Amino acid sequence: GVELFGTQGYSATTVRHVCTEAGLTERYFYESFENREELFVAVASECVTGLVDAIVRARAHVDDTPDEQIRAMLTAYFEWFKADARRARIQLFEPLLISPRFHELYRDVVSLFVAMIADIATRFFAEAIAIRGLDATLLATGLAGAATELVKEWAVSGYARPVDDLVRNAGFLFTSTIDVA
Repeated sequence: GVELFGTQGYSATTVRHVCTEAGLTERYFYESFENREELFVAVASECVTGLVDAIVRARAHVDDTPDEQIRAMLTAYFEWFKADARRARIQLFEPLLISPRFHELYRDVVSLFVAMIADIATRFFAEAIAIRGLDATLLATGLAGAATELVKEWAVSGYARPVDDLVRNAGFLFTSTIDVA
């Protein structure tokens, strides 16, 4: 599923293609999945889980300071997509093209990232956020949207820029927004 959905896209991938690629019979496929939508959900969910795990692992191995936590989170986020270009298509592009039901998959990716950003914002900048009457989740949603759009643009460009460029620029945006909050 990852190969076909990640290279050809959902609309060009049929159950027959999946079975041929995997060396399975259609009967076996339907014993495992109700339809190709269910397979896509399983593939996309596996990708989301992998991304979250990568970010959690990265954050666990750095100092518990805002700069280190932000840098670790962003590096893991961008490296996750660069390591396998199919992931951006599966997690960030295809869900928005298929149907409203799949918009949830996209929101899952973003909401988990939002939660991690909000955690950093509230742990390190809670007082500044409260004094200004801001909402950490709204701030985090905007920052997650910025990082997600950077990944999408980066993917379209063939990952031409180094990860460090994206981390440095997104990190500045994150730190400036949260620190000034």
